[in-house]
Amino acid sequence: MTDLKPASRLSAGQKAGIAAALVIPLLVLGFFAVKWLVPHQGENTLASIKLAQPGIVSSPAGLINADDRKSLNNITNDGSLFGMPMAVRIVRVSDPLTQPETQDAAAKYYQTTPIETEDGAKNGLLFYIAVPLNQPKAATAAFVPGANFFPQNGLTQERLDRTLSEVVQPRLAAGNYADAAKQGAAWVVYDQLFGTYPRVPLSHSQQVLNHLTNWAFAPLLGVIAAAYVGFAAWTRRAARRNRGRAATPVSSAFVAGAIARGRADDALPTAALLSLFERGHLRLAQDRRSIEIGPEPVADDPFVCAIWERARELAEHAGGAIPLSAASRLDDAFAPQLSYVRAQLVRDGHFSSRIPALNRLVWGAGLAFLLLIVWVLIPSLVSRAAAGFLVAMAAVGVILGVTWWSFHRSRATDAGAREAATWLAAQGRAAQAGDAEALAALRTYRLILRQETLIEDRTIVAEDYGSQAPRFLALIRGMSIA
Repeated sequence: MTDLKPASRLSAGQKAGIAAALVIPLLVLGFFAVKWLVPHQGENTLASIKLAQPGIVSSPAGLINADDRKSLNNITNDGSLFGMPMAVRIVRVSDPLTQPETQDAAAKYYQTTPIETEDGAKNGLLFYIAVPLNQPKAATAAFVPGANFFPQNGLTQERLDRTLSEVVQPRLAAGNYADAAKQGAAWVVYDQLFGTYPRVPLSHSQQVLNHLTNWAFAPLLGVIAAAYVGFAAWTRRAARRNRGRAATPVSSAFVAGAIARGRADDALPTAALLSLFERGHLRLAQDRRSIEIGPEPVADDPFVCAIWERARELAEHAGGAIPLSAASRLDDAFAPQLSYVRAQLVRDGHFSSRIPALNRLVWGAGLAFLLLIVWVLIPSLVSRAAAGFLVAMAAVGVILGVTWWSFHRSRATDAGAREAATWLAAQGRAAQAGDAEALAALRTYRLILRQETLIEDRTIVAEDYGSQAPRFLALIRGMSIA
């Protein structure tokens, strides 16, 4: 006999996908929230400016050739185009200078000939290179920012120092002072455009709040998140116990299937329709474009009879037959029958009567937890507390996951599951003895329990319900069997 164990409603991969779909958008949203709310030094000002002084000056003029001059002018013009005033000065000196001497000479040059967008602005950057006479390998360089140069987008003093030591000085040591000027200026423009400008340092109160959030609020939030999950798990156990209520014996494959699935859903009327097709109470019209109503079932399962009656009503409204094009909408048409089955399952103790109240408790606790998360998230953003922020985002994911679970939780009780197991064992014994009704009941139970899986397996469904059954099954459930 075919295995009738419940098929997993969600695979591990599907669960992981759902978790990722919940958490990843939260992390992305949080990332942008940090970028919006956490202040940084400087503004991302990329408006074009005009420098009052020439971008490149060499003294004497022949110290660099025309091509190098053109390249340096292009680089300084690019800087001005994106809002950064920078000028390059390459100067001949008589004797080699030390680095401090070069820095002093560059500072004096800036004082006498400031690099700025207008008089007194002091917002420019001087890139100064001193080339000793007949000793190009002894050239030295320095950057001198104006008093109002910083902050300048991604540029910092540290980045200027790094460009000087890693880009400029190695080329000067090789005697390539023109290349050192071009590469150094290009890197300055690159850092200005693409470097991440530094955050404003934390104040003393922010440092205290950062420490408190990371080491007190975040762990507390994690503990509460675990408690919230534990509370949800308790409601699951409480729902299954259903205050110890007994359940009536199961007498129908539809009731047993609903208990095994944990819900009374579209699988029940779909299985009833296939049963009606199998017995000729519904049939495909000769033009194969509509479903015709056959003779009324007699002494059949009450749910099957109710589905046939509803199908007859739908056919009457449609002119005597149900178009196949409307088959995918039949699920909605059987809502009253499903509602009656759900109420009966609760009344008979097969489904928990406590789930609506327990769900409200879970949602109320989730709302209170969410307010607590906001209470932690705000100081996390203000004080840039990474641990607090990440735990808060993870806690929001927990709330969304528990809420999703509460909507999709199994409604079956332990007592109902025991009665369904008893019914299944009895039908199995009867089927082994050759009871045709038991075999049909087990086929219906299997179709209800594993309907989504069986849609992909045409052979089993066709053997049980006829060659047209896979098509009906896919049409009614709105799924594809291609």
